[in-house]
Amino acid sequence: MISNKVNIWREIVNDGAGFADEDDLAGVTRLLKLWIDMPAAERDTTRAKARACFERRFEINRAVDSLLRVLEERFAA
Repeated sequence: MISNKVNIWREIVNDGAGFADEDDLAGVTRLLKLWIDMPAAERDTTRAKARACFERRFEINRAVDSLLRVLEERFAA
């Protein structure tokens, strides 16, 4: 569960690694209800996707490599 005000929310949602909503009481309530009502097998799948998403996109060495690629592309010209 993540707020749609956090810049990585799209990656989380697109990877099936979690859910995003507004950062207010109603949004948090919807997210908690979604998680609580989700079948256990689906929660397990979401957990596995969250781990894979983290390792692929946000693990520090991957994040550094991604940043370096962006910088190289930007300043290579």
